[in-house]
Amino acid sequence: MTSNGIENYKAFLKGDEKALEGLVATYSDNMIYYAYHTVANFSLAEDIMESAFLKLIIKQPSLKDEGELAVYLFKALAEGIREWNKKRQKITLSKNLFGEIKDIPENEWASANLIKTPEDKIKFDVLSHYESKAKPILFLYFFQKFNRKQISEITGTDEDFVGKVMALGRERLINTVSVLMDSELPKDFTSIKKGDGKI
Repeated sequence: MTSNGIENYKAFLKGDEKALEGLVATYSDNMIYYAYHTVANFSLAEDIMESAFLKLIIKQPSLKDEGELAVYLFKALAEGIREWNKKRQKITLSKNLFGEIKDIPENEWASANLIKTPEDKIKFDVLSHYESKAKPILFLYFFQKFNRKQISEITGTDEDFVGKVMALGRERLINTVSVLMDSELPKDFTSIKKGDGKI
């Protein structure tokens, strides 16, 4: 997690509307990708992300640090996803009504928006091996660097289950890097470590 988000949020609360752009830039790509894994369309995921920011702008909660801000945004995003799921279950629309919604392939979108370093590429490749409940947990762990408690709070998933998924994901990530390097982990690959759930 970067510290730009909370600084921009505090500036926005003091009336600096340009700071809102910085806040959105800090979190938007990760939020869109997280939502995408439920709605399976980047346009819809972007709409849900915008709703989460709207909630923040309207409610303007008192948040003391970057961790609280990130958890607030991802919880609002998760609520938006749940609402979308409820509506989707009630209404079945014919594809002919609106036509096919054009979407970008996941790998293409991720390459353009999410993958910024060689480490991100490795994390994304590991993430692609997971489905359903595990993928959102590992995404929040790998890319947002949330700890087990925060992920449990955002996803509404049991903390023990979250911990098990994180351990499996971390192990797969370490094994992937070891295979790529064809040796032990290099000393400078320090962002992967055991402990409190931080990468």
